[in-house]
Amino acid sequence: MIVDGPRDAWVGGQYTLDVSFARQYHCTFELSAEGPPPVAGVPFTCTPELPTSPGGFVSSVHPIYDWDSGMPCAVGSDSGEFPSCPFGGYRIHLLSDPSAERVEVRLAVGGVVLLEQASPLEYETFQPNGPECGPTCRSASVRMNLAVP
Repeated sequence: MIVDGPRDAWVGGQYTLDVSFARQYHCTFELSAEGPPPVAGVPFTCTPELPTSPGGFVSSVHPIYDWDSGMPCAVGSDSGEFPSCPFGGYRIHLLSDPSAERVEVRLAVGGVVLLEQASPLEYETFQPNGPECGPTCRSASVRMNLAVP
């Protein structure tokens, strides 16, 4: 599941993210209103802990930079930021339990609800090593978008 939002949709403050896949998760994170966000993203904590992929995928709030702006987007400081590349917004990317049939999301900051949406999960089956070799994988993707208030 992906939640995207343009820069103006995100304000500084304490966020809550309630997600229901096959289980309910309550997550929190904080965004600063000052300066560009760190390249590595803003980590968040969830109760219970969200599942991770075998490759170690960890959920976080990632900044979206405009790589096609024509401006240089090289790392410009020891703090790991992109100060010269236009910051376009944030993306939240979560992995779900593969048994989930739908996802429900509620994102709020300071008690103000920014997004409340539910969507079915439609899975595709694929075999990355070909039809004669395992494993057989299932994948579903849902994209939700924040609007500028």
